[in-house]
Amino acid sequence: MSYYLRYITILKLMGGRNKEFELEPTSERILDEIALRELQDDPMTVSYLMLLDNITSPATLHRKFSQMLKDEWVETRFENDNRRTKYIHLTKKAKSYYELKSKAMKKSLILT
Repeated sequence: MSYYLRYITILKLMGGRNKEFELEPTSERILDEIALRELQDDPMTVSYLMLLDNITSPATLHRKFSQMLKDEWVETRFENDNRRTKYIHLTKKAKSYYELKSKAMKKSLILT
């Protein structure tokens, strides 16, 4: 079995116990973009997120992002004295989600 399929199988087994970590594909892609920027210490702005039309339409981006805020995957914050720009940050829930995925990936590689 390929590494990737083994990873998906393990992730489903690990995440299947926690319905809180269910995220539909478009939202997962948006979350990945936000996480990559945060990893680089360059948090994404809400304005920049709305420009990611390579993922989906601006209307869908807005709807998915609003749902992600409501479901506490991300939060917005102002930084410093700038009250015009909102920056998007991962929540504890999102960080736990990536930790779960990391553990599944590690486990899938160990089993080879």
